[in-house]
Amino acid sequence: METGDWRLETGDWRLETGDWRLETGDWRLE
Repeated sequence: METGDWRLETGDWRLETGDWRLETGDWRLE
């Protein structure tokens, strides 16, 4: 929650990384 939806500022950069979140194993939960 510290980021405050920062992904919106980056313009959905996750699309460029190709869903790297899957590689980290849902780090957002931590």
